[in-house]
Amino acid sequence: MKNKTRGLALAMSLCMALMPSMSVFAEELPNPSGMDEVIASETTEAETVSETESILQEGTEASLDDETSTTEETVIEETVIEEETVIEETVIEEETELESETEEVEPEVEIPQIMYGTVSDTLASQGDYKIYPVPCLQGMYMQANLFIDVNANIDYDLYLIDENYNIITGCDYDTNNTVGNKYLSENIGYINEGPDCYYYLFVFASYFGETEPKEFTLDYGLTSVIGDNEPAEHALSAQMVNLVPGSNTINGVLNSALDNDWYVFMMPQGTDGKDLSGIHIERTSESENNGIRTELYRMGTSENDRSVMMRVSTADSIGIRPGDIYFLRVYSDKDIYHYDLNSAPNYTVNISTVLKPTACRLSSVNGPKEKFYDNTLIFRVERSENSVNIAGDVNMGHGNTIGMGVNDCELIVRYISEDGSFVERHTTTYNSGNFLTGMYIPPAQGRHHTSAIVSEHYFDICFVQVVLASTGEELAREPVIQLSRSDPYIQH
Repeated sequence: MKNKTRGLALAMSLCMALMPSMSVFAEELPNPSGMDEVIASETTEAETVSETESILQEGTEASLDDETSTTEETVIEETVIEEETVIEETVIEEETELESETEEVEPEVEIPQIMYGTVSDTLASQGDYKIYPVPCLQGMYMQANLFIDVNANIDYDLYLIDENYNIITGCDYDTNNTVGNKYLSENIGYINEGPDCYYYLFVFASYFGETEPKEFTLDYGLTSVIGDNEPAEHALSAQMVNLVPGSNTINGVLNSALDNDWYVFMMPQGTDGKDLSGIHIERTSESENNGIRTELYRMGTSENDRSVMMRVSTADSIGIRPGDIYFLRVYSDKDIYHYDLNSAPNYTVNISTVLKPTACRLSSVNGPKEKFYDNTLIFRVERSENSVNIAGDVNMGHGNTIGMGVNDCELIVRYISEDGSFVERHTTTYNSGNFLTGMYIPPAQGRHHTSAIVSEHYFDICFVQVVLASTGEELAREPVIQLSRSDPYIQH
């Protein structure tokens, strides 16, 4: 243990000595223990996530005990030397201008420190794990993102542990189910308010339904930019937002390419007798090079009482029922290789509530209504057409009175065949409540027929239906004649 302590102290002192010489926009995190020289251990079996603590006590100890301390010291010292060589290649360019005594000297602007590291590795079975040392510097924010193969039947979780195998923080979304969001990364964050130290990133396979080892990517970093709501890297640490009818503004800062800001809100009820049907999101970033993205989630629970995050939408307009609870994720549109380190963006997200329309008019199904054989006006789809373009508008009207159009309202438009099958598209209203959407339709079967002047026409009676995405409430339903074929009319 004495050798291990001496090696860790040496690595830490070398790291601190090298830090002042690093570019403040270094592309790689100081990494004395080496991501290439992985300090990793594997267990044989672990039944559930609840065994994580015992695995940390038993399995991890084998990889960090006195017998391996000498090897660890060698790895740490050699890697530091390699990193020192890389760091020496980083050039800090400083420009100094001579100013006259009469000129006012502008104060220096503090430049943030943002540093990254990454590693790719595999786990091979349920209960398997890997451990990676990570420096946690005083006053800096450590972040880590774990990405897995979205097509694999696996669930990997991410924890930060100390040298005594205690879990400091963790993220264990349940992602090995059909309703979970398998492409949501596991994210953790930790602000070190104590002295410089080392902790360990612990990647754990809580479920493994594959026969071959499956890869993961672990990105991690340190940043000196710390937002007011940090740490807020995963949904369970989301900041509450009191959403009210009308316009709502959220301000924040994405302090690195790894940063995730989570907010949670309840969809409010309408006021003055006007119900609400959803929200419209607009987002802006003060950075010219680093933009932001938003995603909306709902939280569920799995059979083992773990969080299941279900992504609802990435669109700007989303139908939501009053009283429902949603999670908003704000994250960078750049990865660690393309993020502009000079500009951690302050951002603004505006959430506007959308009124619930009370009326809907269909104006076109591949054109306006036409006279049917009995002089009834009805929409018509020709036998040569295998798709429909459907247009209309929604408004706040009542009866025959047309009211104010409702913009940014999410609708579901369906084309229902005579046998009851249907195709549908989600669409959003714009410009005075108008909407336009298109979809492919199946051919008609010719269940009905009527005699025209020179031919016998066979057709199906179909319907176009418009419903609110938030509640499924029907706003409009119109019949459509879909022609199947025309046979020459033979007089007897």
